[in-house]
Amino acid sequence: MPVLPAYTVVADMAAVMVLT
Repeated sequence: MPVLPAYTVVADMAAVMVLT
């Protein structure tokens, strides 16, 4: 799978949701 820069944004948003 190609690592897309957008994946980092999605992962970051998901992490915020989990921490919140």
